[in-house]
Amino acid sequence: MDAKALAEQRLDRLMKAVRHEKPDRTPLSLNGSIAFMKYAGSQKTVADFCNDPVAAAREAYPIIAERLPNIDMADGFGMYPPTMGLAWWCDILIPGRELGVNDLWQLDEKYFMTRDDYDVILDKGWDWYTNDVIFNRLGITPELLEKAGQIGMEVGQITADYGYPNWGAGTMNQSVIDKLTSGRGTVGFFRDIREIPDKLKAVIEVMLETELGHMKEGLKNAKPGTVGMCAPAIRCTCDYVSEAVFEEFIWPTMYKPADLMLEAGLYVFFHNDSNWNDFLHFYTHFPKKRCIYDSDGQTDIYKIKELLGDSMCITGNVSPSMLSLGTPDEVYAFCRQQIEDMGDAYILSGSCSLPPNTKPENLDAMNAAVAG
Repeated sequence: MDAKALAEQRLDRLMKAVRHEKPDRTPLSLNGSIAFMKYAGSQKTVADFCNDPVAAAREAYPIIAERLPNIDMADGFGMYPPTMGLAWWCDILIPGRELGVNDLWQLDEKYFMTRDDYDVILDKGWDWYTNDVIFNRLGITPELLEKAGQIGMEVGQITADYGYPNWGAGTMNQSVIDKLTSGRGTVGFFRDIREIPDKLKAVIEVMLETELGHMKEGLKNAKPGTVGMCAPAIRCTCDYVSEAVFEEFIWPTMYKPADLMLEAGLYVFFHNDSNWNDFLHFYTHFPKKRCIYDSDGQTDIYKIKELLGDSMCITGNVSPSMLSLGTPDEVYAFCRQQIEDMGDAYILSGSCSLPPNTKPENLDAMNAAVAG
């Protein structure tokens, strides 16, 4: 089967699960650059990956495609760690630069925002402030942004060459709250909720409306039936805030972008890291069979199934500890149990991404599990 036909077959399998139809087998989706490199026997370091993700992808994908043929989505190489501060508003410590060559890149949060910055946002606008942060405070250059975009395109072509589909619409919403909790710091943000709630709410509204405006423009070119991603506010889950605070300050930043995608004919992939057990009922807001709920394992997958199983496709949920410390037999048995329990509207995956020390034989076990 040629790469295009294989990608179409894999995409059909994934989308049948999303639509609550019956695929020929449970789809398998994995995300994990360093884990894939190690599986392929690469001698490249983590620093090598950070410097040239494209070269790492070219080396790993032939092995992944040959030895793990049941993977329907294999992601992770399209990221460029030196620009990850765009999502989290912080510096990034890079292997081979600030860290050892085989250390993982790390967020280096400095909590640079003050309450005076809120006045700047209200006065000059969110776009002005964002550009100031990116280019002046974080020091990300136009050249770095251009390189990140080029890496994404080149890795996308490599994945296509090996028959992996691109089910995304190129539309992603990273919650504006994540930028505030990183820029202000979690403690500073929570104090703002208590001490200056009206100003904070006004700032969030300016941020959100600006982002929604950009999204509306981007969605004009989105193809209906593709998938957009929404990443939530992971420091404002039920582990951090009350339901009342969540509903007033946080939830609008999550459902409004998703609603825009749905109105444009897209499906929505909720990449919900952290613990959402007590807030899952909010997700009944969305139409049935149009969304995917992706947990990193901190949310109980059986509770997701109980509350949202009739309306959303569920992904999950082999833990990093099992993949790095468990035996192949344990991984296989765990995966088979989840496949049986979750039913057709289910995509087997790791918890967020594969840990770098994933045992290669445990990836073999996941590959075998979806085959039955």
